[in-house]
Amino acid sequence: MNLLRLTIVPAAMLVAAVQMHVRAATGAFEAFIIVSDSNNGNLIYYDLPPSATANPDFSGFNFGTFHIAYDSLVINGAQEKTWEDHGDTVSGARLYWRVYEHGTTPDSFLFNTLSNPGGKVGNDRVWESTLNAHNELSSAFIRAGKTYNIDAYVSYFAYPPGGEVSEVSTALRTGQFSVIPEPTSALAVALGILGGALALRRRSRQAFALSTLPQPCNRSFRAVRSREPEA
Repeated sequence: MNLLRLTIVPAAMLVAAVQMHVRAATGAFEAFIIVSDSNNGNLIYYDLPPSATANPDFSGFNFGTFHIAYDSLVINGAQEKTWEDHGDTVSGARLYWRVYEHGTTPDSFLFNTLSNPGGKVGNDRVWESTLNAHNELSSAFIRAGKTYNIDAYVSYFAYPPGGEVSEVSTALRTGQFSVIPEPTSALAVALGILGGALALRRRSRQAFALSTLPQPCNRSFRAVRSREPEA
């Protein structure tokens, strides 16, 4: 019995050690969400976990205030840098994001698949995509005068030898932006008020001008026939 117990314990410890080794054979060391917008510029890389670079942090970032009529805010995609070792492979990566009104229940995530055109360099891979071109301000649920959150995170797919592909996700982070009324609507209202005032002023001037014109004479004239001189 004692021998059996001594045999089982080291085996269990060995299995646990192998599992820890498998989980530690892949990882991510940098991640960014890539955004283009009217306020901050095009194709800006914002830090997502585990990044700690000089780039702006996406977490808590306020993208500013936008006009629906002519501004844009595009989640272009993401970049994730992964490593792999001991025969394990990172086989893919994704960006997940969602946009929703602040203070409301968020909807499900959209995702963008990242590619690895450069292949494996040493033990590392760079996954990236900047192909998304959807202007978030043009989404049907975006309303003027509201504030919106952007939730985002990245993930990669690890394939250990003899095992199944597992998705490893980073922590979710949130940015924010606001939308103001369309300037064309406000301008139309202002022009309408101004046009009405000008029309009223024009009518008043015309009425005043008519009242000061000379009045036509109403006297009647009778034609008098001249007499012929007497002979």
